[in-house]
Amino acid sequence: MDKFTKTTSTDISSMHTVEEETPNTSKAGKVVAFIICLLLAVSFWVYVSETSTETYEKDFDDVTVIAISTNEKFNIQADSVDVVVTATKSQIADLSNEKIIVEIDASGITSSGEHSVEIKSVYIDGGAEIKAVAKVSSVNVVVTEK
Repeated sequence: MDKFTKTTSTDISSMHTVEEETPNTSKAGKVVAFIICLLLAVSFWVYVSETSTETYEKDFDDVTVIAISTNEKFNIQADSVDVVVTATKSQIADLSNEKIIVEIDASGITSSGEHSVEIKSVYIDGGAEIKAVAKVSSVNVVVTEK
């Protein structure tokens, strides 16, 4: 079977016959072209969705609070807090409560009992450009002697 088909046409302006060879398009060739186009379209869609700069918000409930203290004679148990994260869709998809860090500075606590301590910082472990904000400004802690 030939890879090309001869077609004959007549050029009316000069009244002579012109023969051209055009490639035969087989069914397998069409399938290969379709697959290549499909792969290119999917690749483009992944690229666009991964490089999107549109930001979204997501709530993370019951995030563990880390108490920082220089006083080693106390055990400090802090309530968990809810955090709102603002980031791109792909960044949010990779997040979990364990990657969100909420810190309080409990160094000023000098007695056991219940205390309210301001939240010092909220951030994402390894996510410098991701915004995270606690829904409250302070957290309740229970302090006991060791």
